[in-house]
Amino acid sequence: MTPALRAALLLAALPLPLAAQDAVNATYTIQREGREAGRERLVLRPGQGRGLAGSTVLIEGRRTDTGEELRASVARMEDGTEDNVALEVRRKAGVSTVRAANRAGRIFITSVGDGARGGRELPGGPGVVFLDDDLALLAVGAADLATASGTRLTGVFVRTGRRVAFTARRTDTPAGSQVELSGELTGRLVLDRSGRPERLELASLGLVATRLPD
Repeated sequence: MTPALRAALLLAALPLPLAAQDAVNATYTIQREGREAGRERLVLRPGQGRGLAGSTVLIEGRRTDTGEELRASVARMEDGTEDNVALEVRRKAGVSTVRAANRAGRIFITSVGDGARGGRELPGGPGVVFLDDDLALLAVGAADLATASGTRLTGVFVRTGRRVAFTARRTDTPAGSQVELSGELTGRLVLDRSGRPERLELASLGLVATRLPD
């Protein structure tokens, strides 16, 4: 295990307290296909870059529809590309952990749980956003990579290894920003003036995340 992955796993095991250095600390309701499906909490600990660049993103989710509890930690490079992720999934049957690292143009994924270990290797490189079918807020990583003309990105679902190609197009206004996702991942991300996600709609996954009042 690399030092970066070890650090990400340790971060994912920590509680998510409100801290002065957290640029974002917010809770969201989650709907799937129009029905209440749980809540997710997003904590952004900034680095030295703009927005999510160089930062650590922590996401904690509780799903009422599946009974799962999920916790993810994502570290980003200075250019905004996602460097590594550690995802922990708790269910009645036990705990499973998936780790993925984006290294030298390849993505290395290892999984432990359900009495088995596994691994796979996928194409990686710049413009990677790690995703999960049941943790909607992982998709906020597309916001900092989006541009006005549109940026072609690759989403990697870390539990299944599924890859999707999509474009993230960003529009900035005095009131905030909107990021439109098109291609094999479709949806819309609304940000306030400080860059905090207000609402995330992932049409292709049937998921909607809406920020609750502070």
